[in-house]
Amino acid sequence: MRVRFLRDRNWTPPERRMITVAYKSGMELTVRRAWGEQMVADGDAEEIEAPRRPFAGRAVATIGDGERGREIFVPDKPGSSLKGRC
Repeated sequence: MRVRFLRDRNWTPPERRMITVAYKSGMELTVRRAWGEQMVADGDAEEIEAPRRPFAGRAVATIGDGERGREIFVPDKPGSSLKGRC
């Protein structure tokens, strides 16, 4: 669950009483759903949309006739090698 903290909050999780996590107002973090729901209910945080992730896939190109073609690695930088990627 992604939340934005509206005010400073020290949080001691009920399942781990030996730790305390300090959150500052304005922080935007992903927290455990149970924790986030409790903080929202207490008025210390608001739920927000998670930011979009950049595409982290590898670049590939298809060689051949489509269905029976095969994918090959396309280096994103000159000098990149296939070492460790095949």
